[in-house]
Amino acid sequence: QVVALLSVMAGPVDVLILDEFAAHMDPKSVRESVLLLESFRERGSVALVIAGHESPLDTYDKLVEL
Repeated sequence: QVVALLSVMAGPVDVLILDEFAAHMDPKSVRESVLLLESFRERGSVALVIAGHESPLDTYDKLVEL
């Protein structure tokens, strides 16, 4: 999953939609993915994260709970 995330982020992507991106990942891969998403956000892109449980992301620009 980390490799797939890297390959998508390498291109000219402004919006990334992730559904349960941390499912079935080991803790190290989750940490690496979170760092990748933070760098994605820092370059001005948007990541929409859909999670059934609390997301491993520590910071949100906006959080919507349904």
